[in-house]
Amino acid sequence: MDFGYFLYRIDHPEQRIHANWTLLAFAPVPLDPTALTDSATTTAIEDMTTWAAAHLAEHHRDYDLVNICLASVDENGDPEYVLAERYHVMLDGSPLETGTTVDLRHRAVVALGAA
Repeated sequence: MDFGYFLYRIDHPEQRIHANWTLLAFAPVPLDPTALTDSATTTAIEDMTTWAAAHLAEHHRDYDLVNICLASVDENGDPEYVLAERYHVMLDGSPLETGTTVDLRHRAVVALGAA
């Protein structure tokens, strides 16, 4: 199972499905799917915002709502099991409002039967 960082622009906020958003950037993240509660996963979650900041600087539009997530990658290259996510409101390429990173590992651990 592969994992990665996903950065999406949410073009239609009422559609809470990644497939309906615009993918701005992706990067693979090497994680052990049988050890999602370990320190490597915690570090990957902590590094997610730094990774996104570098890619957000490349996208300058008047106003954007973006989603950053660390997730397993399904067969279509889309997020499947989200380990953590964060939302940002962007204005002219800079964060206007940033949300808190939400750690959702417990859901993935249950779904995958991992520890």
